[in-house]
Amino acid sequence: MNFAVGLLLGRWNGAAPGRVLRLDPPDSRVIADVREALVNRLGESAAAGIDTCIGGIGRFLACDFFPWHARLYRRRPPYWALASAGQTYLLAHDSATPGALREILGTLGASLPEGWERRVDGGIAPALTPLRALLPDPALRARAR
Repeated sequence: MNFAVGLLLGRWNGAAPGRVLRLDPPDSRVIADVREALVNRLGESAAAGIDTCIGGIGRFLACDFFPWHARLYRRRPPYWALASAGQTYLLAHDSATPGALREILGTLGASLPEGWERRVDGGIAPALTPLRALLPDPALRARAR
């Protein structure tokens, strides 16, 4: 699942870098693209098995993907989820430019803190600290201080 989402976010030469995925409410195009990536990589039978095992791709993306992803990467996730008012969006940290973040934050009714800058080598927690109120994962939110 992580690989399929990564392809959609432009990691491993997938879609154009900078793409933002709406996870909650589930975007039908994102669900279809994830399913297609799984089928292309693993075959129809394996993709169907994964879909069944996780309780449906849409449900998994909306409810379980980001907490699982953050734990998998020991709270240093290469994809960032930002959430507010019942909406969750996902982007790759290397696509987290001020412009991309302003777009997502505007949709969420928030704004980018003045002077925010993503430093690739500065670590995940410092980059997310000004955005911690929008982090859906409580453990990651606690680390971003």
